[in-house]
Amino acid sequence: MKTKHTPTNLENTIKFIPKINVQGKVVHYDNNEQTLLDCLESANVEVHYHCRDGFCGACRV
Repeated sequence: MKTKHTPTNLENTIKFIPKINVQGKVVHYDNNEQTLLDCLESANVEVHYHCRDGFCGACRV
């Protein structure tokens, strides 16, 4: 049985915010309520996509 270890003091945890370098732009993906595709589109990055659900693979990088 594995034991989960959770920090007792969340103030000392580090929040990881991915940076995406694409088309000469740096986009910070810091909204977990938004898809990566939506994040890139809101930063005016042109992304090839088809289904918007992650199934077809057209937006795969």
